[in-house]
Amino acid sequence: MARFAAVSVTGAGWALWHVQAITAGMVVAVCFFVATMAFAFLLGYLGSASFEQRVLVASTGHRLINVAGCLTAGDHTLDRPQIVFVAMAAVLVAAGSLGARVLRHRGR
Repeated sequence: MARFAAVSVTGAGWALWHVQAITAGMVVAVCFFVATMAFAFLLGYLGSASFEQRVLVASTGHRLINVAGCLTAGDHTLDRPQIVFVAMAAVLVAAGSLGARVLRHRGR
């Protein structure tokens, strides 16, 4: 499977796995889905070596995302406006990181 398709399927599955976010209302569900897809693309494109390296990147990245959420919002990570800010930050971080990666590869 191509990386884009694999990351898309993984991100959607990851979002749907978190049923509590999907059932918390439309705004929360959409924001959580957007954040999850952005993080899936970020982690999916950071891991580009062996299977073990990709699993390590995904699991470490997931843990860091959860820790950052707990440190910034505590038990209220799915409340508004926190989830809206998380979605916006996820998109900005993913776009910036992947954009920098593209620019770096063009410079070679």
